[in-house]
Amino acid sequence: MNEQAEAAKSKVANAMTQWSSWHEAIQQGRAEKNPSVEQWMRQAIQLYDEMLAAYHDSEDERSAIEPMNGKERIDFVKLKLRSPQAFQQLQALFNEAAKKAASLHARSIRSESSKK
Repeated sequence: MNEQAEAAKSKVANAMTQWSSWHEAIQQGRAEKNPSVEQWMRQAIQLYDEMLAAYHDSEDERSAIEPMNGKERIDFVKLKLRSPQAFQQLQALFNEAAKKAASLHARSIRSESSKK
């Protein structure tokens, strides 16, 4: 596997680990009506964008792991930071992007092994 693909895989894994801990904090903060939730959501959105950037194709505006309607969905999250639906949507976006990254990684491994 090439270094770029390995770095992208690592970036997604690190982002998902970070999201997992932030997810808990945001969920608890929402339950406690903590005003910091909006800032935490903004940080999570930035993390999501960084995760997508790991698979960004310079020929295409979209990331290879961007979920279906990802732009519209993240725009909704940005507009409704305190909404429970925005939190659920952000969680879904992270999970869908991670699944797409895993699928791309698996395909690249199969492709490399078939070339040998």
